[in-house]
Amino acid sequence: MSSSTTLKDDNWRIALSNDAAKFYKKTPEKTAKRLNAALKKLAKDPLMPGVRPVKSEKGVYRLRVSDLRILFGLNTEDKIVEVYAILPRSKAYKKKE
Repeated sequence: MSSSTTLKDDNWRIALSNDAAKFYKKTPEKTAKRLNAALKKLAKDPLMPGVRPVKSEKGVYRLRVSDLRILFGLNTEDKIVEVYAILPRSKAYKKKE
């Protein structure tokens, strides 16, 4: 995974993919604050209440933040939460062709 942005908190590091970072940078300030809060919580406990596995993709989890979904995987060896995408719900679960 190529990470363009990382956030280090208590236990886990957060690594945003280029696509996730690009989406994050375009979000309005209010939404960015919500995403920041969610990412900080993920850094403390990546399997916190509210995190659900994505049924169609093994090893991928999602966290709901308003109408957005943070899709991520866990690198347990290096303690990194790898954020693959931040997407509106309508696009988060669509299969890529």
